[in-house]
Amino acid sequence: MQTAETISTDLLFYGDLMLDMPQDVGGGPHGNRQIIRVASGTIEGPRIKGKTLPMSGDWLLLRSDGVGELNVRSTIQTEDGHLIYMHYDGLMHARPEIMQAMFQGQPINPDDLYLRMAAFFETSSEQYAWINKILAVGYAKVALPRFELFLYVVR
Repeated sequence: MQTAETISTDLLFYGDLMLDMPQDVGGGPHGNRQIIRVASGTIEGPRIKGKTLPMSGDWLLLRSDGVGELNVRSTIQTEDGHLIYMHYDGLMHARPEIMQAMFQGQPINPDDLYLRMAAFFETSSEQYAWINKILAVGYAKVALPRFELFLYVVR
């Protein structure tokens, strides 16, 4: 019998993002697609600081069971000018009235919204090459248009 191992994490960064209100693409064969552009944002962590660049966003899919599938792509420009591509997938769900309130821009208690993600990174920068070799997991707090992202490196 195998014993359970503890998964340890360290803070990668905190992101403070401002989002545009969702563009409703509408119902399709997989659910209701919402495109949410990141208008601006900063990230700050022990080993990385920077900002998000235009064209960052979430291609959110709202499923018929009330779950939102996150599909986020972003380019981060570090404070020293390096570019890092970040993409993450995740899940978001809450009671229907909480989801509705969130999309109307009302602040949401983090205890009322399950919003978790797994992130991967790519860069050609030698200085940040370490980020190509990590998996980050995290959660977010939402009060549209503000989105606070907390990502942690899985050791």
